Amino acid sequence: MIEIVLATDAAHHFNELAKFKSRISAEDFAPAGDDKLMVIKMMVHLADISNPVKSFKLAKIWTGLLYDEFFKQGDREMEQGRDISFLMDRKTVNIAGSSIGFSKMLVQPAYAALADVIPLAQICIDNLNDNITKWEELKDEFEEKKQNGCNFIEESRGKIKDPMHLPRPKKSKSSMKMHVQGQNNMGSIRHISHINENDSEDSSNS
Repeated sequence: MIEIVLATDAAHHFNELAKFKSRISAEDFAPAGDDKLMVIKMMVHLADISNPVKSFKLAKIWTGLLYDEFFKQGDREMEQGRDISFLMDRKTVNIAGSSIGFSKMLVQPAYAALADVIPLAQICIDNLNDNITKWEELKDEFEEKKQNGCNFIEESRGKIKDPMHLPRPKKSKSSMKMHVQGQNNMGSIRHISHINENDSEDSSNS
């Protein structure tokens, strides 16, 4: 499990993809045997970067949320006089262009390799190719948005609610019972503390 989680680190993407491609081309490749862990690691990693293979409507919303977070970090870095991190400068990044680069450089080759092992993954590649085409059509629009200081995706706004104002989950009967018991226990503790305080006052007065 630890290996699978660590495999989601994008810093190892190209090395791990090269190993994966090498194994799937080997005659003794055994996805249900000795190579099972490698396949699972690649699947989980690709799930982690799967936004570009979703439907464009959904992918666009999540892309907007991602760049909102990126640009907020870039703003803070600029305020602190630090160099702005890669892809986090709202004044220079074209969201559509960056999405195309990420899709072509990282996502497309990796999903192509996965489809060699799991043919059903082809639907992800089809979505990805359609999304790249749509981002291409939006490059000029996002260049204009960047120049006008409106470098964000409207569909993403309001999707993340303030957690302080979210409705609280309903409590089950068992949790309510525990809550009542906890309140009773706290009442007992306060009662004991009150007795101890009175005892202390009595002893100090005597």
